[in-house]
Amino acid sequence: MTVQRGTGVTEMFSTFIMPSYSRIKGGPDPDNTAVLNFVDKNMSWGASYKSGYIGMPNASSNFYVGANQGDIILAPSTGNVNLSVSESNKPNMITYQNNATLVAPPRIGLNNRSLGTKLLLYTQQSAISSDFALGLENSHIWFSTSQNIGSHGFKFYGGEVVAARLSAAGQFETKLAGRFLGEVDPNGAANGAINGPGAEVAFNQGNAIVRGYNRTTSVYLPTQVVGGDNNATAFSFKISDGYYFTNLTNSSMLGTDATGKLVSSNNIIYLDRANNNVGINTTDTKGYKLAVNGNVIANKITVKAYPWADFVFDDNYKLPSLASVEAFIKQHKHLPNIPSAKEVAENGIEVGEMNSKLLQTIEELTLHAIAQEKQITAQKDALSNYQEQLSKQAKLINEQQQAMKLMMEKLEKLLEVKQ
Repeated sequence: MTVQRGTGVTEMFSTFIMPSYSRIKGGPDPDNTAVLNFVDKNMSWGASYKSGYIGMPNASSNFYVGANQGDIILAPSTGNVNLSVSESNKPNMITYQNNATLVAPPRIGLNNRSLGTKLLLYTQQSAISSDFALGLENSHIWFSTSQNIGSHGFKFYGGEVVAARLSAAGQFETKLAGRFLGEVDPNGAANGAINGPGAEVAFNQGNAIVRGYNRTTSVYLPTQVVGGDNNATAFSFKISDGYYFTNLTNSSMLGTDATGKLVSSNNIIYLDRANNNVGINTTDTKGYKLAVNGNVIANKITVKAYPWADFVFDDNYKLPSLASVEAFIKQHKHLPNIPSAKEVAENGIEVGEMNSKLLQTIEELTLHAIAQEKQITAQKDALSNYQEQLSKQAKLINEQQQAMKLMMEKLEKLLEVKQ
């Protein structure tokens, strides 16, 4: 060891042991610096040489550890490296772990936390709590709070405003509407996603996805969307074996009931999925494809698949006589081929079939009317001929009466002459 007489600079060339509470006092320079320098055996100093220092090299109150070449490495053989602002080694620490395994944070102890660097912001306070920290797990960076409860969590600030929050119980909330740009991961469990049932929001193949999915059993779960009308009543849309709404008493929205049948809240529209029958204002379709309990109005209705009644005009069609129709009406109190009032009340009518039957009756009546018109025309012609004959006979009789009158006048004159 050498000591310069004028400056007091001390140089040590081999192992040097100082007693406890030894001090390095600042020099006479105006900045009051106090630095312990380290150089190689050639006594070379500077950025190009293996050298470094520890101490206070300038006028500030900061304490420096510097290296002109290479890194600054803190390498304890067994323990951790803790940087703390208090001697108690409790709050506000950066802990560099010396572990060999990658694990998630435990509740007790720090021995099996994280491989490599761990940032410990606030240490564990009890045996049932953990630290506020972050570290490394297998292919992951983990963040931890003291306990798995909703009052603990992670906040994300925009300036001084909380823009989003993730609670330690797993709830995530944002100040504005959130966007999920990730795709559904079919290998989520294998990639480290949390197993078990859960609700997932994602974006996949151009579609926004909301789904219930169990990553342990790889099955889809019933999914429900719940809202309200500014009161305590919850309204929901649920997808399970079908889809249906709940608590929609005053709504005309559609859904399916628990059996998978499409219904509105007050049965305005009903779909029997098993039979593909639809009911409006009724759930009893009576086996028909469409059942309406009420009045129906439409600008146009087209009915097909029923034979039309033009066969009445075939040459070989046997037109029933009006006498036979009259006899049928007297006996049955309704037209032939037309259902009775009792039958209509019990079974209703088939619109296409009924229109065809009514048209058949109209066409039959039309043929009867044509026949009657021909008969009336013939009778009128016959009556006209008869009247013409009567007129001729009346004229002949009148002429004969005039001739008789003249003969009588002549006879009377002859009798007068003879007398």
